Amino acid sequence: MRACVATTVHHPEDARIMHRQIRALLDAGHEVTYVAPFTYHNVTPAAGLTPVDVPRHASLRRAHAALRRGLRDADLLVVHEHRLLRALPHRRPPVAWDVRERVTPRRLARAGRRHRIVTAADVPEATFVAAEPPPPGDTRVVHLGRLAPDRGVAELIALAGRLAPYGVRLDLIGPAAPGVRPLLRDAQRAGLLDWYGYVPLRHALRMAEGATTGPTTRRPSCAAPSRGRASTPPAFSRRR
Repeated sequence: MRACVATTVHHPEDARIMHRQIRALLDAGHEVTYVAPFTYHNVTPAAGLTPVDVPRHASLRRAHAALRRGLRDADLLVVHEHRLLRALPHRRPPVAWDVRERVTPRRLARAGRRHRIVTAADVPEATFVAAEPPPPGDTRVVHLGRLAPDRGVAELIALAGRLAPYGVRLDLIGPAAPGVRPLLRDAQRAGLLDWYGYVPLRHALRMAEGATTGPTTRRPSCAAPSRGRASTPPAFSRRR
């Protein structure tokens, strides 16, 4: 199957979701065409993709032209913006709208009559860990993921304070909600932890190699084994 994944906007959190989605398609043996603003972000497309460059916040006319190029021989189109539904070529494969923006129920219902709608409820966020992680290599604890109040950031900061007297450092890798950034900076200045902000997944996984453990504040049922991730540290989860 050849899939086309399309966006004209690239927020860090959206990029992380799309890259994971694309990697899953490639790992399953599918061909992927990626329509995205590569030039605007000075990004070189990853190997294995068929890239189609499009300006950031492209006009509907330019988005339409980019989609026409990307949809050649495609069996599926996955769009990450509602506005792209207005730029669809007449001849196209089935369309799935991966909803990552705030939309009204009426808009969802209208789009759902013509396209497949995928929301976070359909594909819950997952923390992927290795089925058989390697033995620990140092005294670091690494958390990889978005940092927000509803994702246990207060508990992570408290954990850093408990680990510090034992010489164990907590590394936090991921974007943070605006309201918790001052707390993270204060904890970093106090020497309790290191916060690196958003890091592309492939680099973040390398940073996590050899860590003693990796805490996650998601439910254990959200975790699943990930093939080819033998370098990911073991994880424990706080039950809610």
